[in-house]
Parts: sequence; C-alpha cells; structure tokens
Amino acid sequence: TRLAFPAPIAGAARLVFVDGHLQATLSDAIALQRCAWLPNDAAAMSFTDPDLRYAALGTVHPGHTLKCALPRGADATIEILQVFSGATGSVYPRLQLQLEASASLTLVERFTGDLADASLLCTALDAHVGPGARLQLHRLHECGPRTRLLDQLQLQLEAGAECRVHQLSVGGTTARQSQVAQLSGRGASLQFHGASVQRAGEYHDSLVRVRLVAPECAIEHRYRALAADRAHVACSADVIVESAARGARVRVVAYELKSRW
Repeated sequence: TRLAFPAPIAGAARLVFVDGHLQATLSDAIALQRCAWLPNDAAAMSFTDPDLRYAALGTVHPGHTLKCALPRGADATIEILQVFSGATGSVYPRLQLQLEASASLTLVERFTGDLADASLLCTALDAHVGPGARLQLHRLHECGPRTRLLDQLQLQLEAGAECRVHQLSVGGTTARQSQVAQLSGRGASLQFHGASVQRAGEYHDSLVRVRLVAPECAIEHRYRALAADRAHVACSADVIVESAARGARVRVVAYELKSRW
C-alpha cells in the first residue's frame, strides 16, 4: 500500500511511524537524537489516575514506548507523525516526555492514515515539565468512520512551568479522551484548548481533570464541539483547588454547535 505523508512542518524535526513502528529512514536525525525507542515495561510510563486506566492496554501489548528527554535549557521543535496503513486492527502509540529545568519543547503529534476498517487506536502520553520549562503540545487525531479511539494524556508541572495544549479530534465511531494534569509547583500554568468534530451518529466523550496543589497556579480550559447528524459530544471538566493553592486562577469555557451541515 502506498501511503501519503503530509508535508513536513517548517522548522520541525520529524519522526515517522507506520502502524506504530519507527521508520528511521523517513525520520530526521535531529529528532532521532532527542528521542529513545524503548521496549514497553511497567516502569516506562506510570498513569495513576483511575480514569487513565486504558493506558494499561499499551503495557501488555508487545511494542515500544517513545521517550523524548530535553536537558536543562534545551530548545527543540519536533513533529511526531503516526501513519496507519490499515494492515493492522489495533495500534498502541505511547509517548513519554521529560523536560528538565528551563527546557523548551514544541511538539506536534499527528495521527492519520487509513483506519477505515474496524480498528482500535489507543494512544497514551505522559509528560513531566520541570521547573521553569515550557511545553507547547499540539495533538491531532484523524480517525476513520469505524475507528475506536482511546486516548490518555497525563501532565505534571513543576514550579514556574508553562504548558499549552491544543488538541483536535475528528471522526471515529466512538472516542474517549481522558486528560489529567497536576500543577505541583508555585506559579505553574496550563492552557488547555480542546475541540471535537463528529457526525453521522459518532460518539465522543472527553474528560479533563486538573489538580492545583501549589500557590499562584493558573488553569484556562476551553472546549469546543461541532456535532451533526445525531452525533453525540460530551465534555466533563473538573478543577480541584487544594487548600495550599492560594492565589489560584481558574477559567473554564465550553462551546457546542449542532448543525446538519
């Protein structure tokens, strides 16, 4: 099967995966140097929230975890392109990010390709953003009409860390996205912008849970949904402000548009 690859993003080092397998010959050397391709094991990624239970599927399935670690003060822009040929019924892409103090990472994670047949796409991302580090995360799930999507995202932010997430999910017969974040250090801030586009009876459920445990933390969550032809979209957003999080700032906004297109 001849696969179509979208044009590279200007200024970004690209990693290419086909059906969950790294394609080193199609990837950029700079991105390969920043990342390690590790066998799955229980210690590689740890999802503790019960709503991230589906991430455990990736640990029991034979495969690998991609780990991207940036040392102190490093700056990188990376695109991770996950392309599916339709040759396999299920894929379990797993990504672990580790940003040391004052590091900066812009990451584009894109899932696309031929998922027209009944299939399972089970994605998991675990990110630790160190003191004063910055993470810009852009995620796009393009699913076929019979794809089932299970997506887990876990974020932990230390003192002064900044994280911006832009996430878009399109298509799929059923989708469950669970996003959990903990702002552990003073002055940590998170902006989470999510969107879903569904039609023709498709079902999408999104959960966002943010815990503020340190003073002067800030969270802004915006969610937009476009549903047509009896599609169903739901979003549950929980922000937990603990007693130690004095001076916390919270903003949550949701929009929904229903149309027959």
